[in-house]
Amino acid sequence: MKASISVIGLGRLGATQAACFAALGHDVIGVDTDPDRVQNLRDGRAPFFEPGLDALITEQLAAGRLHFSTDAAVAGSRADIHFLAVGTPSSSDGHRADTDQLTAATAALAPHLRPRGLVVGKSTAPPGTAERLRSMIRRNAPPGTEPELVWNPEFLREGSAVADCLSPDRVVLGLHPQDVSSEQRLRALYGLATRRSFFVTDYRTAELVKQAANAYLALKISYINAIAELCEQNGADVTMVSDALGADPRIGRGHLDSGIGYGGGCLPKDVRALISVAHEAGAYSLAGMLQAAQATNSARRDHAVARAASVLGPTPQGPIAVLGIAFKADTDDLREAPIVDVVNQLVDLGWEVRVYDPYVTAQRVPSCRAALEPTVSAACAGAQLVLLLGSHRLTGVTPEALGDVVGARRLLTVASRPELDRWRAAGWECIILGASATPHRTDPAVAVPAGSWTGRLPEHQ
Repeated sequence: MKASISVIGLGRLGATQAACFAALGHDVIGVDTDPDRVQNLRDGRAPFFEPGLDALITEQLAAGRLHFSTDAAVAGSRADIHFLAVGTPSSSDGHRADTDQLTAATAALAPHLRPRGLVVGKSTAPPGTAERLRSMIRRNAPPGTEPELVWNPEFLREGSAVADCLSPDRVVLGLHPQDVSSEQRLRALYGLATRRSFFVTDYRTAELVKQAANAYLALKISYINAIAELCEQNGADVTMVSDALGADPRIGRGHLDSGIGYGGGCLPKDVRALISVAHEAGAYSLAGMLQAAQATNSARRDHAVARAASVLGPTPQGPIAVLGIAFKADTDDLREAPIVDVVNQLVDLGWEVRVYDPYVTAQRVPSCRAALEPTVSAACAGAQLVLLLGSHRLTGVTPEALGDVVGARRLLTVASRPELDRWRAAGWECIILGASATPHRTDPAVAVPAGSWTGRLPEHQ
């Protein structure tokens, strides 16, 4: 079924959704109030980095299936199905989700809806939001149009958003009992009529699904980071613990890589929002559990700074290089990026910190107080310590080549990096979060060179 679609809000979610719906053969118009963003998209450039997205936008513009505008009236007059994809950031108190943009976008769209217009909420919002917006739409839509509203939370992952959008692992639809045609229209739109992971439920359940999913991932990440701290104290290997845990089908290996905590535009704000919802509902056990995850997450950043300081000593001398500051690989998203916090703490301690990230430009780092360098070599020149604390991948650079640039071959990194043996072979001292600085126990027959401990026991034990 070919449909006429509008996507309201052209941030990371909306721009990706618009391009992907066009790629599926639909006629799509994307709408945003930011004229510069709209113009960039018309020129085939997304306002952020997402692998494959610029090429997809350019392709769909050329095919005539994708258009962009700043006018919600145009969206209402051209489309029958409208996706609300505007941001719902944390409120000014830092807790609940702020739905002001969502309300404004709905109010701007409603008077222009065509008969049987279908509005689909994609934004992450607290329970009760869909009911409120449906009432607003019904009040403000033209007489006789009888619009419907479905809540359809998104589950796109930055770095793989295009693939996630074109082939979602599940689709959740929250329906109003009176909106009888919505389910079939969206099944036809997605082309997933027989998909087993198609969940049809009520508004409030659908609204909670996204926050619950992100909060669970935050709990899982925080748990393995707490285990990593225990591993450091006991000479255990957190990567082996993660692998063994992940082999259990009840647990799974995903999100069990220890590091310096979660960040980005979704997990932190959704955890805060769900804590707020839980407190309001009297679900204090859930609130306490998530608050503990928050505390663990913050502590991992402080711990990384402490490990760096223990290596470098109390007196700053020579620069520190940080490779990768976005909150995860294959993105330029610095929202609540844990590595930025680490960088700023090191700067506060008096260290000169140089940063390199392949997708982050100087215009995108107002929150980071360190210098952004154009190349890995420039960031690492004379460095007394190199920090590689995320999932970022270094391409075209080898430990051997960097060893000729730095002032000291010392690397502070996370236990999950697969290429640590190569760094050691190139003469680097590897300080690993989640592994103790010295072996918990040593077999006298197997010497462990200073600074080369991986946290693994000798193979014959």
